[in-house]
Amino acid sequence: MLINRSLCGFCGINSATLRESNVQNYIPDDKRAKLNAFMNIIYALSSVIFRFVFGILSEWISIPILLTSGALLEIFVYYGILYRHKKTVITIYNQEY
Repeated sequence: MLINRSLCGFCGINSATLRESNVQNYIPDDKRAKLNAFMNIIYALSSVIFRFVFGILSEWISIPILLTSGALLEIFVYYGILYRHKKTVITIYNQEY
């Protein structure tokens, strides 16, 4: 399990770093700080809201089922965002440096 978690963490950090650097290179310098601030606010706000909602739901639904449904919801949202805007995402991530 330790090896599995280490590999997943390593791959996840590398993937996140590559995605973040591509997005940062794509955004103009004068708008980069605004985008980072906006994204941090969105992440913090969604974290607070979903923790509150899942905390309330955990009174009636078992926690493993709740966590699985939350992860599936997250996967569907990511898929919906990335699939709908596939051409835009391709231009951001397939840059030549």
